[in-house]
Amino acid sequence: MTKKDYARVASVLARFAHLQAQVEVSAATAAIADSLCNVFAMDNPRFKRDVFLAACDVEARYFEAPQAEVAA
Repeated sequence: MTKKDYARVASVLARFAHLQAQVEVSAATAAIADSLCNVFAMDNPRFKRDVFLAACDVEARYFEAPQAEVAA
């Protein structure tokens, strides 16, 4: 695949990233984008995960590890 192909896939995912209907849609889009990154990285060692996720308009919060709650 080429950079142009990656951009096309990202633009498709970006259309779904911010649907207002349900928060789960954005989380699902983020999960799909993350999975596609793994496939694309195997296809192209120079694939830039951060650039692709930004093009998908996927928020980084979906990829951050959950923080332990602090007891009050």
